[in-house]
Amino acid sequence: MSETKHDPTPGALSGPNLPRRLRILCADDQPDVRACLSKCLLQAGYEAILVADGELAWQALQSAPYDLLVTDQQMPRLTGAELILRMRLNGLSVPVVVISSDLEFFSASRCESLHISALLPKPFSVGEFVRTVAQVLKAEPNEASGPPPPSGPLRNRA
Repeated sequence: MSETKHDPTPGALSGPNLPRRLRILCADDQPDVRACLSKCLLQAGYEAILVADGELAWQALQSAPYDLLVTDQQMPRLTGAELILRMRLNGLSVPVVVISSDLEFFSASRCESLHISALLPKPFSVGEFVRTVAQVLKAEPNEASGPPPPSGPLRNRA
C-alpha cells in the first residue's frame, strides 16, 4: 500500500484526485470551547471533529485517521495527558496541541517524552489558535517517517 501525500494547506478541496481536507479531532469538556474551536477550524478550511472527553477522543482515534489532536488537559474520564500517553503507548504518532488554563503539568521534558507539538494557554485568541494549528501541521512529517524528536514545547504569545 503506497503512502499518499496530502497538501497541508487549509481549505484543500476533497475529491478522488484532490487532496483531502485535514481532519482535526478536538477534545474539550466545555461546549462553548468546542463550538469556538469548530468555528475557527472550519473557517480556516479544516475538518473539525468534536468530542466531550478524553475517552471519546480515544475511541475516535481508534476508529478513523486524524491529522491533529487538539485536547484540553482537565477533562472527565480521561485527562489530556492520559489520552496522549495512551496514544503513544499504542503507537499513534498523531501530532498534539494541548490547550488548557493549567499547563503546569507539561514540563519541557514531559512534552518531549509525549511528543507534544504545542502548548496553548487558555484563554487564547482565534489568531493564536489558527496559527498554532497551521504551524504544527506544516512542521509534521508524513506518517511514514514518524515524528521528529521534539525540541521542546511551543508556546505562542502574540
